[in-house]
Amino acid sequence: MSEMVTMSVPKTYSNKEIASILGCSEEYVRQLKNRNEEALIGLWGKDGTKTEWTQEGLDKLAELANTLEAKEYRASALARRTAEAIAVDRAELNCPDSQDSPRTGQEVSAYEIPSPTAKGGRYADLPEKVGTAIGNRILDNDGLKRMDKAAAMTLLKAANLGDIGIDIDALLGN
Repeated sequence: MSEMVTMSVPKTYSNKEIASILGCSEEYVRQLKNRNEEALIGLWGKDGTKTEWTQEGLDKLAELANTLEAKEYRASALARRTAEAIAVDRAELNCPDSQDSPRTGQEVSAYEIPSPTAKGGRYADLPEKVGTAIGNRILDNDGLKRMDKAAAMTLLKAANLGDIGIDIDALLGN
């Protein structure tokens, strides 16, 4: 019996898809490609007459493009990559007895992390106790929003991402 192998095929993007994502024309995408040839080596290919961009190519074009949509894409892409990196690191911590790393180099979604408090251990009710203590002291919604913002900013600073211009309010859905 043969062993089953899972292959992941990376998504590619056409100039039209890139233009739609970055809020520009296809001609602008072609201009960016021509003006930044060295920076884009290996990030695109040709399928007949059609240009196909890798995910890394889309990310690099978003860095080069000067549109509001490109700016928004950069912020969301950074948040997505950060979340994926944290999930992979946590997954590796949950496999201490294994020599095999769960990293494949093609991670696209988070791993499920078991909760250390799920089994009713010593700290199982700590989140509720802390939440109640905080809730009893903060009576208005503005206080909760400020606390969420402060916590998000602290986490970004801890990940050395505090000074790259992420819109915290947009990240928190405010």
